[in-house]
Formats: sequence, C-alpha cells, structure tokens
Amino acid sequence: MATTKKIRKFSKPQMAFHWTYGISWILLVLTGIIFMWRPDPHAYAGGLGPWLQGFIGQSARFIHRI
Repeated sequence: MATTKKIRKFSKPQMAFHWTYGISWILLVLTGIIFMWRPDPHAYAGGLGPWLQGFIGQSARFIHRI
C-alpha cells in the first residue's frame, strides 16, 4: 500500500495574510465605488447621492479611510 503525503504549498500565516488582504481589497472596492458613481460632488444628491449622506455615507467614508 502506498501512502500519499500531502505537501503544504502555503503556511497558515501566509493564508491568513492572503485572506486579510483580499477582504480589505473587497471593502475598498465596495466603499470606493459608491464615491465614483457620483458624477459631480457639488450637484444635488441624486441617484446614489442619498447613500453618501447621513450615517451610511459617513460610515462608508470611515471604513474606506481605515
């Protein structure tokens, strides 16, 4: 009987770093794309504009800056 030994390609710290980096990248995309969809920041808040005001907009800005 042949026993097969699995060889780990990545260590646990490497996998943790990969997932941390990936999750932070996704958060940046989701919070940053809201700001890009607003064509004129000085115009009346139409379309996605209301999302940029109040608690949701402030939270998205805060998360994006972190």
